Amino acid sequence: MSGRYPGWRIIILILEKFEYVRDRIVYRLVNYEKNKEILEDCPHLRLYDLALTFRWVAHSDDIGISTALVTNQELQVWGISMNELLLAARENTPRLFPVHMIDMDEMIAQAGIPISLDESAIPMYIMTNEQEVNGASVLLYDNVLESFALEKKTDFYILPSSIHEVILVPSNKIDDPSALFTMVSDANNTVVALGDILSDSVYYYNRRKNQIVPVGKETKDSLKVFFKHTLVKKMKDGLKSITAPVEEKMKDTPKV
Repeated sequence: MSGRYPGWRIIILILEKFEYVRDRIVYRLVNYEKNKEILEDCPHLRLYDLALTFRWVAHSDDIGISTALVTNQELQVWGISMNELLLAARENTPRLFPVHMIDMDEMIAQAGIPISLDESAIPMYIMTNEQEVNGASVLLYDNVLESFALEKKTDFYILPSSIHEVILVPSNKIDDPSALFTMVSDANNTVVALGDILSDSVYYYNRRKNQIVPVGKETKDSLKVFFKHTLVKKMKDGLKSITAPVEEKMKDTPKV
C-alpha cells in the first residue's frame, strides 16, 4: 500500500470498481448507539453494543492515516455482497494493521510514571495495532485472543478503553468483576475523548469456547477498594501515555 495520497483519477476508479479498492478495505469497531444515525447509511454488523463498520485506506504512513467510510451507495455501485466486503476486510485489516500487545506496567514505567508493587500484582495488557489507531478492531483478528490466552493460561476480562485499544485483565486475578465497570466508566468520563469512546461495557473472553461475551453488572459485597482506586489509576495512567500520539495521528479522521 503506497504512502502517497491517491490522485483524483484513482479515487474515481476506486469509487466505481471494487477491484481497485479490495486490498484497501478494513473494518473498524465503533459504539452502536453513538453512531446509530450514520450506521443507517453504511454496511455494518452489530456486535452486542458495538458495530463493525468498513472503510477503505486512502493513505497511511508514519505521519498519519486517512480512511473513508464505505457507504451503502458504494456497496451498490461495486455490486458486491456484505459477505464479500467482510471477507476482504478480514484479510486486509490484520495485514495492514498488525496486532501489538503492550504490558501496561512496562509502558507506564517507560513513561516515567511511578507504580507500586501492589499495582503491578494484577497485570494488565493493552491490545492494539502497530499504528495504535482504531486498534480495538484487533479483537476480531483470527487466533489473537486465543493464542494470548493460551500463553498466559487464563481467560480475560476485556475493557473497551477506546476505539484505539482494549485492555486485557487476566480473569484469574479478579475476584469481583463488577469493579471493572467502574474502571471503564471512570476512564470514559475523564481520559477518553468523546469521539473515541467505544463502550461502557465489560466483556469476557472464554478461551475454551473461544468466545467473547458481555459481563453482567451485578454488584457483590466483596467489592474491594483496591480495585476501585489503584486499578482505575493504573488504567488512566496507561491511557494518558498513548492518548497524545493517537490524537495527533487522527486529527482529520471522521468519527465513524
